[in-house]
Amino acid sequence: ARFTDLYQGAKIALLGIGPNPFSGRSLAVRYSLPYSGVSAVQITMFDMMGRKAFSQRISEGLHPGANVTVCSGNSASNRPLRSGLYMMSVRMLDEEGKAVKVYKTRITVVP
Repeated sequence: ARFTDLYQGAKIALLGIGPNPFSGRSLAVRYSLPYSGVSAVQITMFDMMGRKAFSQRISEGLHPGANVTVCSGNSASNRPLRSGLYMMSVRMLDEEGKAVKVYKTRITVVP
C-alpha cells in the first residue's frame, strides 16, 4: 500500500491529554492529523486569570495519523506550574498559521 493510501482517512482529532490531574512533571497531548492541511500544532495553557502559563509550537516531526507531544510541567519562565486549574488550547494550524481546528479543555495541576 502507498503511504498516501494508508493515511487517507486520518482526521484531525484530540485523542487525549494526560495524566489529568497531573503533578507538574510532564503532560502528554495525543492528537491525530490528516495527510495534509495542518503544518503546526500550538499548545497553550492559561491560568484562571487568563495569563499565559505555557506555550509550545510544534512544526517538526508531525505526520499523518496519531502524534504525541510531551509538555513539561514548567511555565513560560521555566518555573514549575503552580497547583490549580488551567485552560489548555490545542490549535491545529495551516501553512499560513490560521487555525484549522481548536480544542479547549481544563487541566488540573496538583502538588
